[in-house]
Amino acid sequence: APASTGVTQGLPGGLRRWLVPPIPPGRIPLQLALMNLGSRRVQVRTTARGTAGRALPGAAPVVLAPGSTVAVQSSPATPVGLLPLEVTADGPIVVELEPGPAGATGVSVVPAWPLLDALG
Repeated sequence: APASTGVTQGLPGGLRRWLVPPIPPGRIPLQLALMNLGSRRVQVRTTARGTAGRALPGAAPVVLAPGSTVAVQSSPATPVGLLPLEVTADGPIVVELEPGPAGATGVSVVPAWPLLDALG
């Protein structure tokens, strides 16, 4: 499911910081969907949170064109669905975790949580 049918409904303006939880048990992490809701390109960074919340080395930033959606696959630098991820952008975005298997009955997106200081 694209980001526009998930979290966008709850936060139509998007935010700059998100926390993405690990995938629920019994699901397979497919990808992290990032959608730029602004009218300019934005740079997005992901930081995995390991034991005791320590930041792990992150992946290279992703650049999103205005109105575009990018799917980020799991990698050692961005362990999508395996550890909590902090997603930070320099403009408004929405984020969701897309579990699999794709098309399976009862599989739905896992919404990211807005980080509180992003709401102020």
